[in-house]
Amino acid sequence: MNATSPDDRGPEPVPTISTRTFLIGFGTVIVATLLFSLVVAIKVRRDAVRFTDQIRLVGVAIEAYAEAHAAFPRSPQALEAFVDARGAVEGAPTGDAARSGQPGAAADASADPASVGGSAGRAAPARRLGEELAALSVGAPTGLALRAALARVQVEWPADPGVPPTLSAGGRPVRHGVVKEVTERLATCAERLAAGTE
Repeated sequence: MNATSPDDRGPEPVPTISTRTFLIGFGTVIVATLLFSLVVAIKVRRDAVRFTDQIRLVGVAIEAYAEAHAAFPRSPQALEAFVDARGAVEGAPTGDAARSGQPGAAADASADPASVGGSAGRAAPARRLGEELAALSVGAPTGLALRAALARVQVEWPADPGVPPTLSAGGRPVRHGVVKEVTERLATCAERLAAGTE
């Protein structure tokens, strides 16, 4: 009887992963990666939509301030105080606000186009801008919405009240062209104000 020595049996078989197990594991990783990417993409898109509205909110608030004061705000505090004082939903403050002695309050007291930084035959800018502010606040009090927006939107406040503030996304996701749109709108407002003071 020939006994086989341990050395004659050859190397021990190496355990292998079956093809089926490998494909299941690989497929699970792919699906998990796709789901994660989808969740991230949805979150970025939602943030971009919200941030786009916040940039527009800041732009409209600045324009409303400029229309009321014939000058642009030079600090976020001035803009916040203006929005808080007017309530932002109505186009102009109440008579009490107009009598409060705040700069520009008297100019806001009437919704007449000729008396609110505009010219006759044009829709009252204060009322139109007030409606835009309310719409962009999406149900939140406009003052709170503006503060949240100013905390995220980068704004450069110039010392010259005749120059509009510069808005920037600061690297945050935002819909294409919105910063340019707001910048051009404020530039048009500056031209209108300059023409009115000549």
